Amino acid sequence: GVQINSILAFTPAENYAGNSSFTISLKTSDGEVSRTTEPFPPNGIKLNVKPVADAPILEAVPEGADKAALLVDDGLEDQPDGISLSGLVKATSTGGDTVGTFLVYLTRPSDDDAPSLQEYLKTRGLIEVDEETDTITPRLKLVDGQGNDIGTFMAEGANEFKFAVMTNNGENETFDANIVFPKNFATGDSDGQHDPVMIEVSAVSLGDGGTRAEVDPADRSKISIKVEAEADG
Repeated sequence: GVQINSILAFTPAENYAGNSSFTISLKTSDGEVSRTTEPFPPNGIKLNVKPVADAPILEAVPEGADKAALLVDDGLEDQPDGISLSGLVKATSTGGDTVGTFLVYLTRPSDDDAPSLQEYLKTRGLIEVDEETDTITPRLKLVDGQGNDIGTFMAEGANEFKFAVMTNNGENETFDANIVFPKNFATGDSDGQHDPVMIEVSAVSLGDGGTRAEVDPADRSKISIKVEAEADG
């Protein structure tokens, strides 16, 4: 007899999920005589292709704005309710996913020469670092329109610091938060030159089976925030 070993690969269409089945026909020939046996195996092959989350799509909300170069320039020192970041960025999910979380990354200028992002943020007074325990505490926060904290701060190593902001788990979500800076914090100097605070906004989609997918770093929205100093009265 003849033994044939083969590997069969099934590649579904892009974004396909669900049940699928197929049969295999086996054809043998001996000279002019041939015979086809099907299906093989007798009941065919059934597959269940499970869906996974796809990264959401980020877009700038203001018409004509570039999501990679958004500017907030109306911030004032010591605003008790914070400086609004709302209505700048929206996220849209696809394939039945939902937008579950916005992530707000603290960043720095590309030409900054501090040895780490942690050192940069510490020097600017945006985080505190306990030298004995290495505990990092943010000195800024994200709040809603009523002043309630809505951002969960996370630090990973010396070069990643971010806030996670939960959404309403809709297919389309608009980022809605105010940023509150430390008391007496401003980004301008005595000559009126500004060193804006820089953040990047990302989003995470949720799919079936607990799968998650985040926006690619290159597709994050970049926001620069200016904070004008107020004269002491």
